[in-house]
Amino acid sequence: EYVTDLYNLRRSYQEAGNEPFTYLTKLLLNSLYGKFGQRGFVYEEIGTCDPDECWQMETIVNGETDSVTEFAFGGKVYIRRREKEAYESFPAISSAVTAYGRMLLWDLINTAGRENVYYVDTDSLIVNPAGYERLQPLIKPGELGGLHLERIAEKVIIYGLKDYAIEGRRKTKGVKMKAIKVGDHAWIEEKWERFHSALHRGHLEDYRIRLSPKVLTLAYEKGQVLEDGNVIPFRFGARGIDK
Repeated sequence: EYVTDLYNLRRSYQEAGNEPFTYLTKLLLNSLYGKFGQRGFVYEEIGTCDPDECWQMETIVNGETDSVTEFAFGGKVYIRRREKEAYESFPAISSAVTAYGRMLLWDLINTAGRENVYYVDTDSLIVNPAGYERLQPLIKPGELGGLHLERIAEKVIIYGLKDYAIEGRRKTKGVKMKAIKVGDHAWIEEKWERFHSALHRGHLEDYRIRLSPKVLTLAYEKGQVLEDGNVIPFRFGARGIDK
């Protein structure tokens, strides 16, 4: 019911041209399964301090092997400890959904023909005209679980995982849209300070935004890239991964 109701709601927002709520319902649809595999934090108040005091440090408590974050804020001292699993999590659900999605994507690759597929990512494929024709029976815009044509492009450059350019417009995971390009694979982008970073610095009276360089290595580590550009999986042998 959750998926069906939200999907219908998203469709109504799309038809009404309400882009913000279309995007919001998309996030709600896509993120539910991942919540079941989410890790969490537990906060514990352990003492008091001067109200003007603020700091943060990593520490070991009572001989535990994993460090915890101890910090002072608002006249109190806290410990933040990461949990292996969040409260009421159920990783089997998120694992099953992820596995099913990957197998479905594998079926789509085989339907299109591996030689016709240039790139896949989570729930989408970049294919040539032959692959598109073979996927035609599965293209059902507006139907839950059906494929739809996102766009047709004359030129696509694939640099690596979640890093490609379509008709000259590059999309790279981890690089902000407002980042300033300073090289073929290098950018300068703003880094906004987070609360715990300010605590670690020991100052909460100001807020800092710094410029940070980001350079991509373009290394592909999900498989073995052949000379013709095709990628084959790593093989697991007695000594580990054979590359």
